[in-house]
Amino acid sequence: FNGITVNSSSAVTIDGVYTTVLDAAGTNVFGSTDMTEWPKLSPGDNTITISGCTAEISYYPIYV
Repeated sequence: FNGITVNSSSAVTIDGVYTTVLDAAGTNVFGSTDMTEWPKLSPGDNTITISGCTAEISYYPIYV
């Protein structure tokens, strides 16, 4: 997976479990992203690079 841009002036939550992109007020801001698929982590070590903001990242494993 390569790159996500979010145009928002408030905190944004990208939630892969519920497939939502919400701002701090709970408004759907998916249309303010350039996402074409949901982010995925590969097995093993992953590198995540953040620029231009502060981020908090949580991971919840889902097994299909």
